[in-house]
Amino acid sequence: MKRIVGNNKSGLPNDSRTNLPEQVVAQIQAGNHKLRNIFIAENQQFVAAFAGQFYKRHINPAIDDEFTIALSAFDEAINLYNSQMNWSFLDFAKSVMQKRMTEYKSTGADFFVESFSQGKSYDKQSGIEERQSEIADLREVLHDFGIEFEDLVAESPEDEELCFELLTAAKELGANAELMRQLLKTRKLPIKELAVRSGISRKILGQHKNYVTIIAILGHGPFPNLRTYLELVSTRERRGKL
Repeated sequence: MKRIVGNNKSGLPNDSRTNLPEQVVAQIQAGNHKLRNIFIAENQQFVAAFAGQFYKRHINPAIDDEFTIALSAFDEAINLYNSQMNWSFLDFAKSVMQKRMTEYKSTGADFFVESFSQGKSYDKQSGIEERQSEIADLREVLHDFGIEFEDLVAESPEDEELCFELLTAAKELGANAELMRQLLKTRKLPIKELAVRSGISRKILGQHKNYVTIIAILGHGPFPNLRTYLELVSTRERRGKL
């Protein structure tokens, strides 16, 4: 573990510092949530280095969107890893990160993030720990809905115009107290009501329900760093720039 976490300044508990990553992951999967946050924090350099190899450029964890995608995938790998695999955990984590970063590029999610982050001008003083904490909190909220954070990428529309329309619908949902109460109570997207308000068909909303739900929760909940990171704008404002 030393090659990952460095010197004795590691935040890992004393009895865990010499454990293999696979052993640490096993403890996390057994319910040690505090160790999970520490383990992820201690592997940020590993994540940033692999993201840099993938994108063939230096990745700055404090400001680059690509790092957030890779870090989220590393977190996902902790959930998915099985000790019966013929993989080390770090090799498995690399495979998950590569898959998610590939999806991020191919689905147009990179365009989505860049378009709605005001030219990446979100507060650079909001550091990694704050965003990491918000991702962890968001995961817990989404878990109650049966949704994964990665659905934001998986359900991101390839069509730019549809993407803008869904974002606007999600923003409207997040700002509507009555619809949000319905969403939080039933754990289901109020598709019928949102279709009337947004003009988007029920079929389309159903196909992207997790995507819309995540954006709405981001807009409504205590996620200032992630909300700034996505920075929603209206369809009309975007169309004016085309």
